Amino acid sequence: TVEGSVDQTQFQFGTIYSYLDELKSYEDAAICTCFALVDVIFWRTRDVFFGISLPYTSIVTFLTFITITECPHFIPSVLTTLVLLILIYVGNSQKFHPSPWQR
Repeated sequence: TVEGSVDQTQFQFGTIYSYLDELKSYEDAAICTCFALVDVIFWRTRDVFFGISLPYTSIVTFLTFITITECPHFIPSVLTTLVLLILIYVGNSQKFHPSPWQR
């Protein structure tokens, strides 16, 4: 239905638990995002391409910020690409989740 399967106007423990589960999922996503940012900032590497282990995401992020600093008219395209990368990251984290119920 348009209003959803949970009646939000009545006090029910099921409604409260569903809200808590939703907040917990946001917390998990925020923690994963913080870990990814720390990896980028401290130039940690998890990527191996062609047998070479380099911090590719950190290098690309560094070069992107240099480009934005030099050419600010690229900011809309970089923000659009950032949204795309966030969607890909979230999709991959759900795709490779060990629990089949979370996929």
